Order: sequence, then C-alpha cells, then structure tokens
Amino acid sequence: MSKRLIRIQGADAFNKLTGLVNTEINVVLKDGTTYFGKLQTISQDTVIIRDTREHIHALPVGTIHEIVMDTTAKLEEIVNK
Repeated sequence: MSKRLIRIQGADAFNKLTGLVNTEINVVLKDGTTYFGKLQTISQDTVIIRDTREHIHALPVGTIHEIVMDTTAKLEEIVNK
C-alpha cells in the first residue's frame, strides 16, 4: 500500500494545521534538523509537538522549512481547504 505525503511550507503552517491536534508530523527546519511527533498546539509564531519520548518541542515558525505528514482522505480534505 503506497502512502501519499502532504508537504506544507513553514509560512502556511498555521492556516493548514489548525484543527489537526494529535496528528503525527515531521517538522523540517531550515538548518536541516528534523523533528517527529504529534502536534500539540499551533499559533502564528510557534508549532509545539510532543515526540515519541514525550519531550515537548516548541519550534518557531520562522525556522521551519516544511512540515511533512502521511495523508488519509479525511486529512487531505482538511489540509487542502
């Protein structure tokens, strides 16, 4: 079974991820660092995720290159609004 990925640019994060709390995401920073975890909260300035070790990471939107997540039909519908 193939997977489709959704890629969201950092500047679009707030508009596209609002309402997707607890969705698993990969956050790629401009310096190449990648974080994986579940989305906890998002604001205009910060994306907060909880990784698999239960650590919280507050990532400033200005440092985010892109956010990548696996898609489902429902998730794709929400993100593509």
